[in-house]
Amino acid sequence: MSDIQKKYELQAIGRLLADKDAYFENSELFDAGMFYYYSEIFDEYVKEYAAGRKPTLTKFISLFPQRQQDIIEAVKGVDYSIEVHEIAAELSEMRKVRVIDTTLTAAAMKKGSEEKMAVISEMVAEVASKERASFETGFEAAISAVKQIESKKQSGVLTGFRYFDMLTGGLQKTDLVIIAAETSQGKTSLALNITQNVIDKNHPVAFISLEMSNSQLITRMVCSAARIQSQDLKHDIQAFSTHASAFKELPLYIADITNNNIIHILGLIRTAYIRYGVEVAVIDYLQLVGDRTQKSREQELGQITRALKNIAKELKITVVALSQLSRPKGGANHYPTLSRLRDSGQIEEAADVVLFIHRPEAYSTDNEQEGKAEIIIAKGRNYGTGKFEVAFEKEYTRFADYADRGGGRNAGAFAEVAEPF
Repeated sequence: MSDIQKKYELQAIGRLLADKDAYFENSELFDAGMFYYYSEIFDEYVKEYAAGRKPTLTKFISLFPQRQQDIIEAVKGVDYSIEVHEIAAELSEMRKVRVIDTTLTAAAMKKGSEEKMAVISEMVAEVASKERASFETGFEAAISAVKQIESKKQSGVLTGFRYFDMLTGGLQKTDLVIIAAETSQGKTSLALNITQNVIDKNHPVAFISLEMSNSQLITRMVCSAARIQSQDLKHDIQAFSTHASAFKELPLYIADITNNNIIHILGLIRTAYIRYGVEVAVIDYLQLVGDRTQKSREQELGQITRALKNIAKELKITVVALSQLSRPKGGANHYPTLSRLRDSGQIEEAADVVLFIHRPEAYSTDNEQEGKAEIIIAKGRNYGTGKFEVAFEKEYTRFADYADRGGGRNAGAFAEVAEPF
């Protein structure tokens, strides 16, 4: 490894010193972390370039007299048959191998599995963050955009809520989706209903709960699917068992955890992705997640939300995170708004989609509102916004399109829709 590393580092330094345009045309491909033996030479080269001075062979020999022979050999030994991007790619790959080897050694020195997992999780995030950006032409970007728009009509994981799926194409890879509501409005219920609809179509889901046990979660899912009221479980145990047995064939992976650190949660998501190929990860809920490295709660929630967005991009999965809404000022108007995302406005910034749940029956004695729920798409990056009505069967903690409920009502049409294009 050392000889190959030196070879490519010298090729890079030689090319940069011999060809004044090499760095100008390829600066986005290189960074100091790629260099192990000659990092100080590359650092100085970048400083000279940034200051508008011409980095010359003579100057670098004078700056690094102890490296004179290496610098001269680097320039003399330039192999122009090797493309600059190939040199950068090789150096980047070798840097990743070094980071992985160092991390595995560090992890081996830790005692507990949680500490080992935290070290490895941080390494994976670091390696992923070092991926270099590259430019493409406007035409290439336009072609990609058209393909993405077309693919979103078909490739998203369908939630079972048809008007959301019509607007967004379903849950899309790399998206962070926030489901937010006031307390007892049904955030967990909606997340579990979506989870059920997704796994029914054989898309693997990881459900990570910081509030409920695995037993409580699966009981709620089975009761909702079988339409069994929790108080009737003892009398309907046969129906419960029948529906519970169906989970043997469904790709659902649940974890109730007490370690709420974001690093631990990211590690669980990566493990579920590697081991089970999950396409969707659900976190219940954001305000229970912690990040001890941040000073304020707002910074903490912002960092946590960005970390969840980053892992969605890194693994190309959808991350769904539940969030509390703060109480309305004065307590009069309970209609949800983006400004009420609890503890941090940075949640909205990081999210691709923000869904609100509003159940008027929770605040009204009007019988007309019973069983109605409004799902509000308050933010839909690349999709637009809108809202639609669904049924809420309180006795089963179940949200459903009216057509799926078996009724004759034609609810679900958008009351308001803002198209993105």
